[in-house]
Amino acid sequence: MKTRSMKGEVVDFAYHMEKNADQPALGNALMNARGDQLDGRGNVVKTRSEIAAEYHRNAKSVKQVSVTALDAEMFQTPAEALAGLQARPATAEQKAATANLTPVGPKKVVDVAGPLKSTRKIADAE
Repeated sequence: MKTRSMKGEVVDFAYHMEKNADQPALGNALMNARGDQLDGRGNVVKTRSEIAAEYHRNAKSVKQVSVTALDAEMFQTPAEALAGLQARPATAEQKAATANLTPVGPKKVVDVAGPLKSTRKIADAE
């Protein structure tokens, strides 16, 4: 896998991957560059092929999920949700919280400025 760098030099990534396969990975992954699992001292505990074989042997690692049609009962429209909330009786806490509230009616809107007047003159009308 040879590629050219931005400076035009040929870089062989396959060579570097093979050369550094035994180097531990950066961070706390406890793996080497090849994908083998390492212990705290850097010794190989499981190889990459053993990890893959164990993963595919375990029945719970690959889940089989059946796909079923979604029923209309699973979903509610907003109107149905509000109707369900209004149908439930209020709890004692809700009644106590709303007992001290005073009802407020709609406020009367007063037009202080008066009707809008057009200040723009039309040239054709003059």
